[in-house]
Amino acid sequence: METEAVSRATLAGNYNKTTFDRIAGTPAPIAALGITTPLFDLTQQLRFSDSLPRDKITLDLSYARGPFTFSVTNTRYGRVATVALLNRTPAQVAALVQGYDVRLVPSVGSAANSDIIQRFGAKVLTDIDVSWQATRALRLSVGAQNVFDIYPDENIASRVSSVAVGSNGADNAGTKPYNAVSPSDLTAGPCLFAGV
Repeated sequence: METEAVSRATLAGNYNKTTFDRIAGTPAPIAALGITTPLFDLTQQLRFSDSLPRDKITLDLSYARGPFTFSVTNTRYGRVATVALLNRTPAQVAALVQGYDVRLVPSVGSAANSDIIQRFGAKVLTDIDVSWQATRALRLSVGAQNVFDIYPDENIASRVSSVAVGSNGADNAGTKPYNAVSPSDLTAGPCLFAGV
């Protein structure tokens, strides 16, 4: 008796947009203590609105025949953004931002300086999986994640020219080339796995 083959395609996606109707100032009891730092500053606003991908689309293709299944999953993560550096002078901004996707926002308390918001582009990651249904209760799988070795965009790098004008980049002097808001694995590169 020949085993029937089954092919499946699954497409899923979402789109989210966070906006603020109003942002309250520092509550009076806290301000009375002399605390003037805004509680919901630009960094916190971006954590809510832009630190997660606005869109995510997943396409899974699978082929099963008998106890074996092969699947390929492509996941597209949309663009994210975060505050990279605060209160930078025009000279520091010029030395830091060349070659990066950024948006400048006037710094609070210093009209000449800027806060640098760095945007990280959308990425597509591909995973593969082969599994064997050994029994009704036991399935063995082996696969690889990020098979095409896709890395996230890099943080704004420290450069000789930026250090000369008094600023390191957002990469912690080269020790953190990738930002934590990146939806792909910060270690990047392919990852093999096996499971039961």
